[in-house]
Amino acid sequence: SQSSSEDENDLGEAGPELAWNRSFSSLPSAQKAEYLREYKKRKQTERRNLLKMKETWDPSIVPRTRAMLDEVDATSILFPGLKIISKQRLLVRLGEYSQKLSLKFVWKRGQNNEYRKACYALNGITGMLIEVSAAVENASEGTTVWKIIKCEGRKASTEERERFEQRKNNLPYSPKILGNCVARLLRMSRSGKVSAKEMSKHLLQYTDYKFSKSNLRSIRANAIEIAYGEKGKNIQLVPVFLDILEAKGFKTLIDFVNAADLKGIYVNNKYREIVNEGKREGRKVRREDVNFKKIEETLPVLEDEAAYLCSCGFANTMLSNVPPFIVCDGTHCLEGTLLSVYSYSSNRQNIALGHLYSIKNESKATWSMLFDLVLPIIGRTRPIIVITNGDKGITEALKAKESSYNVVWFNDAFHKASNIRESKIKEIYWRMVRSPNKTAYELARKELSSFTGKAEKKRVADLLGPREKNYFPIRMIEYLQSRDTCELGRTCFYSYVSSQLAESMNNANIYIRKQRPFCVFNFLLSLFQKEAERYGAQKTNALITRTETLTPNCQHLYQAYENESVDLCVEELQPGEYLVSRHCLSSLTKTKVGSDAFTCELHQYQQLLNGFPCECIFSTLNSQRKDVTKYFDDYWTNAHWSKQFQREFPYCTRDEVTALHKLRTSDRDEDAQFLMSIRNVPDHKSIERKGRPKENTRIPSVPSDFMNRKKLRKAINP
Repeated sequence: SQSSSEDENDLGEAGPELAWNRSFSSLPSAQKAEYLREYKKRKQTERRNLLKMKETWDPSIVPRTRAMLDEVDATSILFPGLKIISKQRLLVRLGEYSQKLSLKFVWKRGQNNEYRKACYALNGITGMLIEVSAAVENASEGTTVWKIIKCEGRKASTEERERFEQRKNNLPYSPKILGNCVARLLRMSRSGKVSAKEMSKHLLQYTDYKFSKSNLRSIRANAIEIAYGEKGKNIQLVPVFLDILEAKGFKTLIDFVNAADLKGIYVNNKYREIVNEGKREGRKVRREDVNFKKIEETLPVLEDEAAYLCSCGFANTMLSNVPPFIVCDGTHCLEGTLLSVYSYSSNRQNIALGHLYSIKNESKATWSMLFDLVLPIIGRTRPIIVITNGDKGITEALKAKESSYNVVWFNDAFHKASNIRESKIKEIYWRMVRSPNKTAYELARKELSSFTGKAEKKRVADLLGPREKNYFPIRMIEYLQSRDTCELGRTCFYSYVSSQLAESMNNANIYIRKQRPFCVFNFLLSLFQKEAERYGAQKTNALITRTETLTPNCQHLYQAYENESVDLCVEELQPGEYLVSRHCLSSLTKTKVGSDAFTCELHQYQQLLNGFPCECIFSTLNSQRKDVTKYFDDYWTNAHWSKQFQREFPYCTRDEVTALHKLRTSDRDEDAQFLMSIRNVPDHKSIERKGRPKENTRIPSVPSDFMNRKKLRKAINP
């Protein structure tokens, strides 16, 4: 006993281990064997769990193209002793090796007790059986290091050749690796989708394998998940993304609802769809006529403790010197509604001030949320002119904002005219709302009221009724005449603008609105990146030093009016009054010199509404050898244009949002728990109904039924 204690003192830290060995050696043989089996099983389980850990998939890892493989040797792709980090890169190397050697069959054997991954391939040309085996050398959380143990070939026996030839030709790369290649194609596609023909053509760069339809479907499914992420997890990135924009100077908004509120939104949206469908069919739908119980039966199953994203949006605060003039419109997306507010830059280009996505339809509530984002950017010190399409939700929201903001709103005549089917009435109405002066307006109005037909009279009564004054630019002219123009800052010169401006921008964003699979985060990120691209392009042009006074697009406008003024002759009647006529025509126009600018009897509203003179004043100023550009409003100058785009647009990527999301969800606090509770709004149109199940639904087979079907097959094919 004394010697054993001295041994333990000499061994130091190994003393307890030595004592354990002595106690283990004293156990019976049966207990020793049982313990060793359990110990080995436990160690194998620990190592297997490490290998089963899901590695972070890198979407940037793609195999080399066939042209690149032609320039390298097969021994440089795989050789004994080569260490490869991550299983993803190992699979890529195995595929490249089989492509380089033109291997006909590839057989990948799973992990055995020694945790090796073996790849056996038969070269159909030479009859060589090539064996490649790799083992895990090191495994840590989320990462594995593989080492190539064997990479050699030998002559295949007849039995091996027959066994291999009976097997199907496997894919040279896994569907997820090929999905990385197609994901790049998806990101570059404007429509957000890719056809099977485009996929096959793109994959031909990597392999000459002839893919079946099921292969392409599997590759496309993996590519969509790699390119856009999982829909259920991406929805949790939306609050993080908006927090990043808020930190970078944007104004953002986000709103969540619970299951009970979401059901109410579903029912209300469905009710409005039924009402609108009745209007299109020419019948009136009353609320008591709608079967709400039947609507509730079609609703999806919702989680009571989950938070569903209802509305979210952002407003661009990077723009300065924005005119107090905005155009509003809403458009439908695949799973919601997008509300947008646009304006004009000094170069007569569209600029977006704010966007709001909502699962609700257009209403007073949704438009009020968007106006609360955008209107503070313009300010409260000057009147804000708003042109709308006459939607009830917009007008109600603007009426509520008239007390807090100096808002003047007009319904656009373009939408009114587009609903007129009678071409003659449409032509006269369009001439009336675009009248350059009071005389032309009264003549068009008189001509419009001369229709005597029953249907025509009803249409004319609607056009000339009390609501007619709400339409732009008629109401705007009356508004400007009743007020001092200096109060508006002379920035309300957009008579040629209609809500079609917003319609054109909605069409420009159609590939974002219709991208599949639709996800709110992908939608917001794509929209933000597109606005950043537009802002950057306009900023680059705005900061270019130019010698001209006017912006490039206004310079083209100046040249067009200059060409039209050549056909006009000017005669001075008396000091400060001129007579302008067109050659070989009887039309005469008088121009007078006002206190600060010229006025034209024919185009008396143009200078006021547009901020630049008409062709009559152009010819008069040219005859006086005066600089016409001085009569353009300051807003159309290069100096004002460069002031608009002085600030830098922030930059935000998916990787930045994902990294911050991981950081926030790693802490188990209330914010992390709330992020994990966010769910995507389910589509009530795609709910499960009784009938044939989906293809991915597995139904357990009944043994008796299976035997009956087996007997039936034998009876048919004896």
